[in-house]
Amino acid sequence: MIKLFLKTAIYRLQKNKFHSFLNIGGLALGLVAFLYIATYTFHEISYDSFHSKADRIYRCVAHIKLGELVQDLPRSEIPLAATVKNDLPEIEETVRLWPLTEIITHYKDKKFVESEMCYADVELFNVFDFKLLEGNPKTALRESNTIVLGKEVAHKYFGNENPMGKSILLTTNKVPYVVTGILDEIPENSSLQSNIYASFCTLPISKRLDDWGSFKNTYTYIVTKKGTNIEAFEAKFDASIRKYEDAMIQRVTGVSLAEYESQGNVFIHKLQPLMDIHLNATYSENLSTYGNKRFLVIFGITGLLILIIAGFNFVNLTTSRASLRAKEIGVKKIIGSTRKSIILQILVEIFIHTLIALIISIIILLLILPFLNNFSGIVIKSEFLLNPLTLLTIIFIPLIITILAGIYPAFFITAFNPVDVIKRKFNEGNSKSLSRGALVTLQFVVFICLVFCTFIIRRQINYMQKQNPGFEKENVLVVENMGYLNNNRNSFKMEILKNPSVLSASYSSLVPSSEGGSSNLFCEKGSDKKHLINIMDIDSDFQKTLKVQLKAGRFFTDNEASEKNNAIINEEAAKLLGWSDCNEKYIYDYDYKKDFKVIGIMKDFHMKSLRDKSLPFVIKCRNTSRCLSLNIQTGDLPALINSIKSQWENFYKKAPFEYFFLDQSFNAQYKSEERLAKVIGVFTVFAIMIACIGLLGLVSYVATQKQKEIGIRKINGAKISEILIMLNKDFVKWVGIAFIIAVPVSYYAMNKWLEGFVYRTTLSWWIFALAGVVALGIALLTVSWQSWRAATKNPVDALRYE
Repeated sequence: MIKLFLKTAIYRLQKNKFHSFLNIGGLALGLVAFLYIATYTFHEISYDSFHSKADRIYRCVAHIKLGELVQDLPRSEIPLAATVKNDLPEIEETVRLWPLTEIITHYKDKKFVESEMCYADVELFNVFDFKLLEGNPKTALRESNTIVLGKEVAHKYFGNENPMGKSILLTTNKVPYVVTGILDEIPENSSLQSNIYASFCTLPISKRLDDWGSFKNTYTYIVTKKGTNIEAFEAKFDASIRKYEDAMIQRVTGVSLAEYESQGNVFIHKLQPLMDIHLNATYSENLSTYGNKRFLVIFGITGLLILIIAGFNFVNLTTSRASLRAKEIGVKKIIGSTRKSIILQILVEIFIHTLIALIISIIILLLILPFLNNFSGIVIKSEFLLNPLTLLTIIFIPLIITILAGIYPAFFITAFNPVDVIKRKFNEGNSKSLSRGALVTLQFVVFICLVFCTFIIRRQINYMQKQNPGFEKENVLVVENMGYLNNNRNSFKMEILKNPSVLSASYSSLVPSSEGGSSNLFCEKGSDKKHLINIMDIDSDFQKTLKVQLKAGRFFTDNEASEKNNAIINEEAAKLLGWSDCNEKYIYDYDYKKDFKVIGIMKDFHMKSLRDKSLPFVIKCRNTSRCLSLNIQTGDLPALINSIKSQWENFYKKAPFEYFFLDQSFNAQYKSEERLAKVIGVFTVFAIMIACIGLLGLVSYVATQKQKEIGIRKINGAKISEILIMLNKDFVKWVGIAFIIAVPVSYYAMNKWLEGFVYRTTLSWWIFALAGVVALGIALLTVSWQSWRAATKNPVDALRYE
């Protein structure tokens, strides 16, 4: 029987080529979008799951509130790992990581620049399932000045030589490190992607076992023993640390931790599950690779919506042609076929359609994957399709779609009375037309929502990029790695300023959009109310170079020695301190343990994107900074960059010349929004194509059903325009209803999304109208072609139609 069903299904595919093309094509497009999104989603949620102890590994994080400033830190103190392992029997193992970026290494006469590396405790391989191709995981990082290299890094350094036992030089401390292990390739779905690990015990700071309260650069991971109740243990974990924090707080502030917290401050240590790290931006910093949970949710919803409208399309096209199969079904029932067997036959046909659509969708996806990756900025490799969850999805898709999208058409087609069908008394009835209209309406609701979301996301990106960030970002070139110049910084700056294309230059510890930064405890002189405020070092040319504005007071003078006890704060810091001016104002710096005179209040400028408000800053005049910002004339840029590079090499040849343009770096912070806009845009196109295929099939069916009516109307004098209105009015009505439904849905969704931005655009009425006009225009263009063909057909041919 199944063999007969298969033959019948193949015969119907060949007989109704146009209908089969529309049905399979629409479903295939939906599956391309769904598989692309599902593959990415499953890859993102699989991060770190390959570790055998993944469900028991936690990162030690901290939630700190000092005054008005709240910080969620993924870092922890140096002594925490050894302390909790010793004090808490629930802990099986701990490991500390100390990441560094832009490391210069040397082997013999060769120099290399590594984007990142980590110092790690010897327990690294007890906690994480990173495989060593060579070396002993239990001892590889036990001794000082030992290092483990990834196999690609080892090959880059040593070629075909055996790297084990050989030494490389790191410019971090200019001492040789002995290679004690070769690391296998890190899996794609690992939040830790460093290919170089040096022994943590090499760092002098690793011996500071009383350094509580200092969250400098240490990341601590723990492994709990099996069966540990993590909720109860987390409270015990925090309580065990409090006695050490109490001593630190008393030393720094002169009050106990309990009294300190009674003033509204918070100091809590927490545990973050390893598999939660990648998609949780709460504790995001630059050790791990991070995804975007909100983006992933929007992405996943978009994929489901695309698949749903493809399914609606499939149901619509199948049921719309039910009357054309009524006679076949009626005859089968009369000669003895049961309804069960006919339903099974139809489901087999739908299964074959779905299977063909799935195969086509996989082929299309593999072909267009490079284009989608380049356009969207999302990296999805073809091997991600082999993710177990993706493979299960691919296997079950035909069955699931057959059941969900096939049951209704199967029962609908087989419900016809065979006697009425044979006597040609068959009538679909208004309910079926209404159901088709409902499905088309829902398709266009999704379509209009996607169009509207695309407009709003793009509008928000443009809005943020055009806002004044409070500094000059155009025509500013930033040279990095200035720390290597040490005492030659001023000489280098003077040489650069000799170039007529360089208008001004300024050293600073940070520039807008740069990573890093730190903060200190401050209080107003004579007050015991402490605030954690960000700090920044600049030179006297900062205002001239980045065009920042002062609200009150003055800026630093060229005599930097006379400014060493002065400071400038920004408006946010002034609000924090409750100041409206800086007249005879002093702030006490707990790190320097002295007062600084505040000589100016700088207008706020955004160090990060305009998603968030400006941060409070205390700014000091220090010539010990790592960035040199150059305000330049954009004439012959290549010549200017080559000139600066030449000067750099004259001063320091061991480190590479690295630079970036400030406007590009600042705008790159909106990469996730840009990516979201592109992805939604791509799948809006998919939604348009699927909706158009559905409309094309439906208008073809309606035109076929009304051929006699059209012929009679034309003979009685009806104009072509009247025929077109008759055929198209239902589709226009459906789009209108879809618009009414889509407006509040879109408004709510985008309003919630915009709440994530401090500075945001408005939801203007004309954007809704434009989305509706686009939907209506595409619908009319799609149906008008078939309608025109039907309206211009010879009425004699129409009246001969049976």
